[in-house]
Amino acid sequence: MRKALSVLITITILFAFFTPVFAADKTVLDKAVSDTAAYILSTVKNPEVGSIGGEWAVIGLARSDYAVPSSYYEKYYQAVERYVKEHQGILHEVKYTEYSRVILGLTSAGYDPHNITEYDLTNPLSDFNKTIWQGINGPIFALLVSIALITRFLRIKVQKHKQHGNFINEGFFVHVIFKENFFIGYRIA
Repeated sequence: MRKALSVLITITILFAFFTPVFAADKTVLDKAVSDTAAYILSTVKNPEVGSIGGEWAVIGLARSDYAVPSSYYEKYYQAVERYVKEHQGILHEVKYTEYSRVILGLTSAGYDPHNITEYDLTNPLSDFNKTIWQGINGPIFALLVSIALITRFLRIKVQKHKQHGNFINEGFFVHVIFKENFFIGYRIA
């Protein structure tokens, strides 16, 4: 039985090495992106703060190169302002990926998350322990925010983390690396 299993695994691995991989034609891919962007724009007319009908729609449209009217992003920004003001700058008490998601939406739309109705949405992410509380998603999203802020605004607030004695970004990076299980990848929690 072991010998048969070894042969089957060997054949599977060899087959995987020699199976050709084909990429989609650029025009086909561009049409799919354009069609998807048109669909998102027609179904999410008023983007709000939230995963569904919010940041992911804004981020996807901004990255699609589709001709999105600037008023669409303005509606999103106004929705973020209302939400932040209503919640006094606290997007969530423990789920800090909420801050990351909103910051990614704002930077994708071309807005600076450092002053939304007098609240700096980047500040909560400087709390290392609260940011990693959700598991691997927290530091991964915080790193994505760092990249977005660097590339969009060429600035980022980095503060020393007292416990680790290194910069927050390095702390998140190290946290992500040490959460990897070599054989199975990453656990969500």
